Amino acid sequence: MGSSRITPELIEAICEDLEVAVPLKYAAEAQGLSESTVYEWLAKAKAGNKTYAEFADRVKRAQGKAVGVLHRAALVGGKGSSGATWLLSKRYRKDYGDDLPPLENDKPLEIVQRRLDPVKVPVDDDGRAIAQGE
Repeated sequence: MGSSRITPELIEAICEDLEVAVPLKYAAEAQGLSESTVYEWLAKAKAGNKTYAEFADRVKRAQGKAVGVLHRAALVGGKGSSGATWLLSKRYRKDYGDDLPPLENDKPLEIVQRRLDPVKVPVDDDGRAIAQGE
């Protein structure tokens, strides 16, 4: 791939893609970088290299912004909400996936079904329920 020199313009371009939920791999490739290069930069930031700290911070904020946008779209409903819900469940499975947690024990589940007994409720001439004590 191309140059691996970090610049403010490069950070901005990568983060613009991340803010609309483009995976980091593809955001990097769109700028001519390999996935391994951006992960090296993130590792350098984690190790305390200040040159890459801004990049790591911006990546984290951009990814958080993408999740927030998708989350709001899923909650609001309407056009695009089912797509947002699907994307959240697939890309952010740990927080939004529909995987059920394992059972605490291996005992079979007991299903209890109760039947409610009908209750006679007094009604007025219009068919509305009369409160007890009236």
